[in-house]
Amino acid sequence: MKRPASPSTITRTLTGLLPAGLLAVLFPAQAAITIQSYWQLGENPSNRGADTVSVDGELNPFNNTAGTTWNTTSASGVNGSTTYASTSGTNFQGIWMFGSGSNNQTIPSDNWGVQFMVRSTAHGSIGTGDFRAVFGMAEGVSGGLVIEAANVGGTVYWDVNRQATANFIIPRNASTVVTSDWTSLALVKNAGTIEFYVDRQLVGSNSGAVNISGLLAFGLQQNVGTKGFQGDFDEASFFTFDAGQFNSATDLIPEPSSALFGALGLLFMLRRRR
Repeated sequence: MKRPASPSTITRTLTGLLPAGLLAVLFPAQAAITIQSYWQLGENPSNRGADTVSVDGELNPFNNTAGTTWNTTSASGVNGSTTYASTSGTNFQGIWMFGSGSNNQTIPSDNWGVQFMVRSTAHGSIGTGDFRAVFGMAEGVSGGLVIEAANVGGTVYWDVNRQATANFIIPRNASTVVTSDWTSLALVKNAGTIEFYVDRQLVGSNSGAVNISGLLAFGLQQNVGTKGFQGDFDEASFFTFDAGQFNSATDLIPEPSSALFGALGLLFMLRRRR
């Protein structure tokens, strides 16, 4: 998928055409993030789990997509996405990156994030007190992070825990209720604190110790039996950033923003008038 021109590139193009104040509104300052790996999850027919961007010297594909299907209807809405992954929730059916070397994603000790689009297709079947693993890091390791769809008191919430240690991040409010809509989820380690974002809004954080590794998985968490997630995944990425420079408003999907499209339309109109 060809990514749109960066806001900084477009801003330079528009310089001299738009007032400086309007430019500041359309293109707020961008954080110094670097997309290390980006997975479209479906657009590449020859390797559905492969990434399309890698700047850290690794291939970083998902080396197993067992039980995963690839759909083209009701896409996530992220610009350019036409295909997405679906998992049935059966034991060990999902997309995961286990092993060593190029089968792992390099993850630094701090200032990183992972984000993806997700849609639950069966959260109504999750019984009270039960959960389904949506995304996992450091599978099988005590303290490994896991995003769950957890039923608490009859309502299913997006939640974050550490394997073998419950109650890590528990927002459990209206902003974290699981619905059947596409939702943007992100885990960010920012200045030593794990932050959890739902639709680009910070909903919880914890500075407690965690185990992280490049063993990433979508739709399951290793060693949790059959508690896999039934749903869809799209447009996943892993990124790093300079200390203190992460900005959820500009750095989390879905991007580009409506303001960006509006500016592109305005630029087209200005060019036609010349």
